[in-house]
Amino acid sequence: MSKKVEKLYIYCRVSSNEQKEKGVSLVTQERTGRRVAKDLNMVAEVRNEQSASSATSRIADRYQLNKLMNEVKSGKVKNIWVSNIDRMSRNTDTWYGILKDLINYKINVYVGNGTKYSLNSSLDKLVVGILSQIAVYDNESRTVRFAENKVRKFLDGYYVHGTQLFGYQKISDGKGKILAEHETNSRHLKQMFKIYAKTGLVSDVSKYLMREGVRSIRNNKLKWSDATIRKILENETYAGVVYFDDKFSGQRYKRKCKALISRDLWNEVQDKMVNNKRRTSQVNRQNYDYLLTGMLYCGVCGYLCRGLKYEKNYKNLYYCGSKGEKFRNEKYDICDKRKSKSVNIDLLDNIVWNTFCDTIKNSHVLREMEKNSIISDKGSKQKLLIDKQVKEKRAERRDYSKQIAELQKKKLNVTKLYAEDVIKEKDLKELLSQINLTETEMNYNIEQVDIFLNEIKNTKKYIDWYKIYMTQVDKYYKMKSIKQKRKVLQQYIERIYVSYDFEDALHKVDINLKLALFDDVYNVTKRVGRKREYEIHEGSNSKSFYMESAKLGRKKKG
Repeated sequence: MSKKVEKLYIYCRVSSNEQKEKGVSLVTQERTGRRVAKDLNMVAEVRNEQSASSATSRIADRYQLNKLMNEVKSGKVKNIWVSNIDRMSRNTDTWYGILKDLINYKINVYVGNGTKYSLNSSLDKLVVGILSQIAVYDNESRTVRFAENKVRKFLDGYYVHGTQLFGYQKISDGKGKILAEHETNSRHLKQMFKIYAKTGLVSDVSKYLMREGVRSIRNNKLKWSDATIRKILENETYAGVVYFDDKFSGQRYKRKCKALISRDLWNEVQDKMVNNKRRTSQVNRQNYDYLLTGMLYCGVCGYLCRGLKYEKNYKNLYYCGSKGEKFRNEKYDICDKRKSKSVNIDLLDNIVWNTFCDTIKNSHVLREMEKNSIISDKGSKQKLLIDKQVKEKRAERRDYSKQIAELQKKKLNVTKLYAEDVIKEKDLKELLSQINLTETEMNYNIEQVDIFLNEIKNTKKYIDWYKIYMTQVDKYYKMKSIKQKRKVLQQYIERIYVSYDFEDALHKVDINLKLALFDDVYNVTKRVGRKREYEIHEGSNSKSFYMESAKLGRKKKG
């Protein structure tokens, strides 16, 4: 009867991904273990843990080690080989748990080139215990030295963080790596901060990155997550200050580094981010949906306004939020009640929304921005669209021309009526004024058609951006959901201030936009046939108007 061949379980592990990728340490461990098994006339059974940090304290976090120890307890394993006694664990608590099971089940441990430690022997148990303590001490000392060296290098001006910062590149000087400006990415980084400072929208930053074809560092994708963009915008390193948190001492170290943006720009972005978080928090706390939540401020003290709906008392108003602060902070400077009188929600909502829609519809600046965005996003559509769109536009132009011809006939007819004393001069002027207004509108429409046809001819883009844009504007006018409306307003409105003029009994409303869209100007500078060169001049960011206050309170009976 042949003798049963014993197995030698070879446990391999490295402590970093770098070692795993190189493969040298793992290959060497397995090769040495197999040679020892051959020398001992045993069958090699390899358990490769791959990469697992020595800081991992739980056996459950290591699949192969956990499986091996379960097999020890089941009686299947009698012989284990490791390249070093610390391969199983360098953590004191974990190692003593493993050592206890190895002793209880009388396991033979082979180390290195085959040195045997029989844990059935008191002397071997002592030796293994001493070796394990040395390994633990050596690991802890090495970890402390590594941490101290990291702090020293950080204070000497080196970048010791593992992450790659967008906008920077790491340059080695032989002793370590320092942060240097990345020529291309730093330009995009600066634009990211400028765009957010101007609009306060992460989505605008994301659109810019996609439009420019900028790929993220982590996954090399064109689609940037909002969380990644926010993390970049919050990083003070870009303003010239870098931090290092030493987890062993609990101390935070700080030093200067190469700045990519100014401190003023960084502060402006942080203020906007805090303000946006405050707006989101206010929306999450309220029981009702209010269109202007997070955008409406008291024109007297500058505090955020709040909404109040109470059907029993027929209350439906926005009011200065500072009035509620006296319950939390008696020192808070409550603003003037006469000048910060509450305003009816429905009246203000309607005026702000309609003003916004009219502005979006007529803004030349926004049309130009959206035109470039629409053409960029959808310019890859099938070439067959060009014939259809050109035909549609030329048909539109003919219709407008016919309407202008009809208007010219109307002018002649009205003039004849005046000449025949059928109508008075006052009526003549009024009718001609209406006809001229309509004719001006038709001429403007023809000009828009010509611009579109010229755009197709020069850029070879086959998208009716104007039609797409106006379709979206029409959706705004028809929009009913308060949440959807608020989301749209937050893209364009910076702040709205409301105050009360008690002498004239009127509310003053100031709308501040993120872009200069109010009363912007479209100016044709050159005409050559159908081709037009034009300039668009920005208007104003702010607009003021007055509205009457609405009566509040319980309705009178009868």
